[in-house]
Formats: sequence, structure tokens, C-alpha cells
Amino acid sequence: DDDDSHEEFSGLPSPAAARGPRPSALRFSRGGATPTYLALRGARGGAGAEKLPRSSRLPPEKGSRHEADIVARWQADGRDVVALDDVPNQSCEIRARRTLEAMQDGREIIHQGCFFHEGWVGYPDFLMKVEGVASELGDWSYEVADAKLGTKPRPSYIFQLLFYDDELARLQGVRARRMRLYLGDDTQPEYVASD
Repeated sequence: DDDDSHEEFSGLPSPAAARGPRPSALRFSRGGATPTYLALRGARGGAGAEKLPRSSRLPPEKGSRHEADIVARWQADGRDVVALDDVPNQSCEIRARRTLEAMQDGREIIHQGCFFHEGWVGYPDFLMKVEGVASELGDWSYEVADAKLGTKPRPSYIFQLLFYDDELARLQGVRARRMRLYLGDDTQPEYVASD
């Protein structure tokens, strides 16, 4: 079912791994995004789970490989990439603190950071440093990017970027100029949150 009139996508950590819902656990319709009990429960694999679209049933290792390929290219180019998913069973509070510290240190690319605020948790694939665009961090700021296996942007991808962009603005004191997707066909569409 590739109908974009509604979709949901999973990716919720176990209740022990994070507190609160993630933006990726919302159900989307033309009327907006609303969390539903079955969507949240289904994302965790519980009884009564709603059927997920084919794209969200892809083996998770394919998405991980896509993301790892992007990171490997950057590392081969000598770019500064810090991975924050390196500590098993790390709480979202600790990972969110490490994300902010990496931002304050001015790391070039932050891979698998964490935003945790008011009960919401999100794991942006990449935070990309932008030199010369001042923020509360210094003479730099960050933009969010996410890797997706799909070959065309979906509303759910954009909603997820918007959540990350809001959290990024909260942490750095300025809104990012753009957001980006790294799609499975190697295209990199960019978006402006105000659009």
C-alpha cells in the first residue's frame, strides 16, 4: 500500500530504552498528525497493531546499511564524524546530553544524536555543522539530515525533520536554514521549515 493519504512508521525503542512517544509513532492523515493508541502499541509490536506500509516493513538492516554507507563516504573523505550510538543501553537522557556536548564542541557531523524534551524523544540520523551561521553555540550552528531508503520524500519524513528542526532550534537558539534527506537513490532534497 503506497497510498500517502495516511501512513505511520515504526521505530519506537522499547519502553525501557526511552520515555515518551517519538514523532515517528504518529499516524498521519490529510487532517494532520495524531498519536493513536494502536499506532503507538503497534510500533512496539503489541497486540492489535495496525498494518504498517510496505516501506516500513523493510528489514532494518537495509536502512542501517544505507546510513552506514553515507557515514563511510564521509569518513573516507576525512570528515569529522562522531557517532553517539556507541554505548549499548544508553539512556536517552545521557545520549541527549552527549548530543548537546558534541554540538557545543563544534563537531562537524553528529551521527545518531538524541533529542529528549517534554516527554518526546527523537534520534536524528545526522546533525550537520554550518560554519559562519552563529548560534548560542558559537560561530556555527547545525542543520538536521535524515537517511531514508525511499526514493521520494514522504509526509512522514518531513514531519520527522520538522520535529528535529524544532528541537535543534531550542538547543542552539536559532532555526536552521534548511533540513535535508539522504534518500535511497542518492538524491538529497532540501527543505525549509517555514515552507
